[in-house]
Amino acid sequence: MITTIRVRGEAGGIAITPNGRRVYVTDEHYSKPYNGVFNNVSVISTQSNRVIARVPVSNTPGGVAITPNGKRVYVTEYGGYRIYVINTETNRLINTLTISAGEGPQGIAITRTHLSRSSVKSRKKVIRSLKPLLQRRKS
Repeated sequence: MITTIRVRGEAGGIAITPNGRRVYVTDEHYSKPYNGVFNNVSVISTQSNRVIARVPVSNTPGGVAITPNGKRVYVTEYGGYRIYVINTETNRLINTLTISAGEGPQGIAITRTHLSRSSVKSRKKVIRSLKPLLQRRKS
């Protein structure tokens, strides 16, 4: 182990930008809010090994993935049926995508042409392609 970097809650999904300069970590709180925020995505600088930003999200962040060009971060919300979109230049939430109820997304993956999310439904893993969403946003 090189170092330990603490986030405010329980670390979940982790993704590294293509240039290797930042790490995005889902950070979930189960009980009480920390400074009024229950859940967020912590942004860590790999140069300083410190949290440089926190992006608040509503509920139970899970998986995280970064577009191949490094411009967008997609974060699943497995308790609320949403996918959050974060701009990596500003580290701000720029969009929230609502998906079908009853299928809270847990994992997420991005290729050059597809954004896919996975969920667990009746003990079977379900993978859905969100290609049209990725194409519309030109991330």
